[in-house]
Amino acid sequence: MAKKIKAVVQAPANVTEKGTAKPQIIATVKANVKYRGARAAWYEVLVKHEGKPAGDFLAATTAKPPSVPKSGTPEPSSGWLRYFVRSGIATLQ
Repeated sequence: MAKKIKAVVQAPANVTEKGTAKPQIIATVKANVKYRGARAAWYEVLVKHEGKPAGDFLAATTAKPPSVPKSGTPEPSSGWLRYFVRSGIATLQ
C-alpha cells in the first residue's frame, strides 16, 4: 500500500500584497571571489548582471552559455543561479 503524501504550497517571497509577482533582482554579488574553469565563467556573467532582474541573467546565459561541458549539452542557467545563491555568493531580492 502506497503512502499518501500531502503537499504544502506556499506563495513565493516575491509576491506583493495584491498577489502580483514582481521580478526577482540579483541584489548583491560578493566581489573578488576566486574561481577556475566553468565557475569562473559563470561568475563573471553573474557579476555583470548585479542589480538587474534574474530573468536577464537567465536569458543571456541560455542564449549564449559562458561555458559548455565536454558533452556539448549546455547546463541549465537556473542551476548555476541557484548554486550561487545557495553558496552565499549572490542574493536575490
